[in-house]
Amino acid sequence: MLLRLGFGTYVIALVAAPVLAILYKALEGGLTACFAAITDPVAWDALLLSLGTSGVAAAINGVMGTAIA
Repeated sequence: MLLRLGFGTYVIALVAAPVLAILYKALEGGLTACFAAITDPVAWDALLLSLGTSGVAAAINGVMGTAIA
């Protein structure tokens, strides 16, 4: 029981709290401002760069992790 409580606290502290803080700040100006920021061409390019980089990193990690195992 204590281990489950500790894991729950860990998840809340390191995962849920930052996600909620990001959502709070993103929606601070309302949905219209949030949508305007997301559809900005610079933001869109940054999002595509992040997704592409994470895809390449995941592929390299998959190959290297399999080779090491």
